[in-house]
Amino acid sequence: MKKLSLLFILAQILWTGNVSSQCLPGGITFTTQSQINNFQTNYPGCTDILGDVTILESYSGAISNLNGLNILNSIDGTLEISLNNGLIDLSGLDDLDSIGGDLKIGFCYSLSNLNGLQNLSFVGGGLILWYNELMSNIEDLEGLNYIGDYLVIGGQESLSNLNGLGNIDTIGELEIYQNASLTNLTGLGNLSVIEGEFKLDHNDSLINLSGLDSLSHIEGNLRIENNYHLTNLNGLETLTNIGGNLEIRTSFGGHLYLINLTGLENLTTIGGYLNISYNNSLETISSFSSLNSIGFNFTVYSNHSLLSIDSFWNLESIGNVLGIAHNYSLQNINSLANIDTSSINAIHINNNSVLSDCAIKSICDYISSPDASTIIHDNAPNCNSREEVKYACLVGEFPKPAFESQISIFPNPTNSRLNFTSTDLLILELNIYNRLGQKVLTEIHPDNTIDVSSINPGLYIIEFVTSANRFKEKLIIE
Repeated sequence: MKKLSLLFILAQILWTGNVSSQCLPGGITFTTQSQINNFQTNYPGCTDILGDVTILESYSGAISNLNGLNILNSIDGTLEISLNNGLIDLSGLDDLDSIGGDLKIGFCYSLSNLNGLQNLSFVGGGLILWYNELMSNIEDLEGLNYIGDYLVIGGQESLSNLNGLGNIDTIGELEIYQNASLTNLTGLGNLSVIEGEFKLDHNDSLINLSGLDSLSHIEGNLRIENNYHLTNLNGLETLTNIGGNLEIRTSFGGHLYLINLTGLENLTTIGGYLNISYNNSLETISSFSSLNSIGFNFTVYSNHSLLSIDSFWNLESIGNVLGIAHNYSLQNINSLANIDTSSINAIHINNNSVLSDCAIKSICDYISSPDASTIIHDNAPNCNSREEVKYACLVGEFPKPAFESQISIFPNPTNSRLNFTSTDLLILELNIYNRLGQKVLTEIHPDNTIDVSSINPGLYIIEFVTSANRFKEKLIIE
């Protein structure tokens, strides 16, 4: 009986100890150093806090260290450390292994590193680091191997790299913004999948995206905006798929050094839209050689130094509008020729002041339909209206050798009658088009001569529809 009593007492002690280790389901807020110092006295044996923990400096005194929390192993809720002038590191949290909610560290103006978080391995929510002006490195996060929701790094004036995040391979969302000293993304070398959006915005020293050596899939949007010293997108060479939109743009004509988009050569699909806008130094779009499909709009807008769009030869489909506008130096869009016209709902080509050649196959095929939705204006001659483009398509598509070998017309020029002969072809229809692409004469089953004296002098296209093909040739009426 005595032995049973001792076992019962021991079980009670062990059970009580387990209860005391889990505590504070409603969370706790620390606003003074004395509250930190007295934590173990006020909550003896409390190693696993069930609620949120907030460390927020009050006007009554600075919090200079977290040594009183050195028995904590886990926090089931969120840990927030913010608005603090006294902390220079996070020593005191050295035994903290897991945080079930978010880890938020912000506006800690003396915090230079994350010393104290070396043993943190798990963050169930998101990790947010923002506006800690003196934080020069985050290397003490090297034990962290899981972030459940998102990683946000913003306003870190002194942070030059992301070393310390090398064990993260998948993340919900990633946002990196307003980090004045960040020159590259070294430290994210094992990140392979971003399940939501990836946004890079206003990182003024960012030169390229090196450091993303394993990134293959972004299931949400990729937004690259207002990174003024960015020169290219090198670092994205392993990226093959973007489930959402790809935006490469600025708000006020920035990206002052971005002259090309190298780094995207292996990208095959964009599930949403592609928007390349307001990149005033961009000279060529030559890195989309593997891109096969765009799920929604394809927009190239207001890139004032852009000379050519020359890497989309493998692009077969877009989901809505093809828009090329306000690119004042653009001369060449030939690589858009292979887009399936059934995937295009509208074409907008306007205010590209030196673009004169729009008569590429995809555009010619699309505008040949009377129901085609088009906005074409304020480009160079031959691409200044839908009618001009239709005419350029007629001029540019006829097979000259086949025409000469099978149909001959004479005299050309003429001012009265036009004669023609064919070999073994039956001519079903003859059409003559003016420079606006308008049909000015039609003959069904014509004889070997027609009267063209009623047609005004000028340059025309004559089309012969045969049982085998359509043949076109220039015709001059004097």
